[in-house]
Amino acid sequence: MIEEIDMELQTPDILKLSWLENGIKITSFDDQAMLIVYCPELHRTDVFSGGVKCSDAQCTFKFNPKMAGKRLKIYDQFIKQEKIGNSRYLGSI
Repeated sequence: MIEEIDMELQTPDILKLSWLENGIKITSFDDQAMLIVYCPELHRTDVFSGGVKCSDAQCTFKFNPKMAGKRLKIYDQFIKQEKIGNSRYLGSI
């Protein structure tokens, strides 16, 4: 199971997420990570999906530069084959 997710802005439009697995086998090593970035001020959403596995333990995401410097709400979701899990609100940056 994925837990302890940390967020860090590396540049104004690049977000890095890192996480730990607690050893409970709810997730599989090949489950895919999905990241949702929402900007309330602009009413825009940017989504990153595919290419990052749970076992990678981190990802970086270059989001829409129009959202840089704005308050953003961050959500994650993990996808297991054709099944999509519930999204989780991670917080705002």
